[in-house]
Amino acid sequence: MEKQTANEGLAFKAFAGDRSALLAFDIDPSLKASLAGFAVEYTTPTGDTHPLVNRLTFSDTITAATTPEQRQAMYTPTTQAPLQKFHWVHYPGEIESGQYRYQATAMLFKDGSDDQIEPGPQASLEIALEPPASEHYQLGFTRGYMSSQAYATRFNNAPFEPSPPTINFDSMRGA
Repeated sequence: MEKQTANEGLAFKAFAGDRSALLAFDIDPSLKASLAGFAVEYTTPTGDTHPLVNRLTFSDTITAATTPEQRQAMYTPTTQAPLQKFHWVHYPGEIESGQYRYQATAMLFKDGSDDQIEPGPQASLEIALEPPASEHYQLGFTRGYMSSQAYATRFNNAPFEPSPPTINFDSMRGA
C-alpha cells in the first residue's frame, strides 16, 4: 500500500511494510539551495503524536569512537535536527494496527544562515500500518532494517547470519 501528496513544492510519499513505513520526500528545485532537511511527526491510530528523531545534528559530532550509550542520548526531534535524506524508514516502537498520520515539513535555512532553520512547506498523509499477517513471512525494507537506528538500538547490531558462515544454513529454523 502506498499514499502520496504534495503541497507548495514538497512531495511526500509513504509505502507500508510490516510494522514500518518507508517515507520518501522530494522538493521543487526552487527550494533546493535553502533545504536543510525534513522534519516528520506521526500520529498513532489512538491519537498520540510524536516527532521522528535523528541522531545527526548541526552541533553534535558522531564518530566511530562515539559509544552506543552516547548515541542513545543524542536523539533530537527532526524539527531541530532534520533528516538529511530523501527517504527514511520509520519503525514505530510499538505497533498499533490502523491509520498512522505522517506530517512532513521541508526545513529551510534562514536567509544565508548555515545553522538557523525554519519550517517551509508541509504535506501530510495517512497510511495503514499493521503487524505481520503471518508469523513466517514479513514484508520489510531489508537494507533499511539492517542499517536502521532501531536495529542498532534493539539488537546492538548483532550479526544476522550464522557463525561460522555456511551455505547449509537452515532457513526453516524456528518455523
